[in-house]
Amino acid sequence: ARPASEEIARLTGPVSRWPAAPGWTRPELVAVRPDSAGRGTVRASRCLGSEWEIDVEVDGVVVTALARGPMSGRVSVEI
Repeated sequence: ARPASEEIARLTGPVSRWPAAPGWTRPELVAVRPDSAGRGTVRASRCLGSEWEIDVEVDGVVVTALARGPMSGRVSVEI
């Protein structure tokens, strides 16, 4: 079941903005992959131990995703 609001979802862990309805999602649900024709642009990559947190700008909104390694450039983004 989906939490009723972003505020309630934040009680159980981090959330990421999303440029379409409902407006937010969990970083672990966002899939990114290198794609020169993708709609996202990587803005930052941070190592979190065994995984990487990737900030991707999509339609003017910065979306946070988790990945197995660092990324840069254009990427495709899906939930």
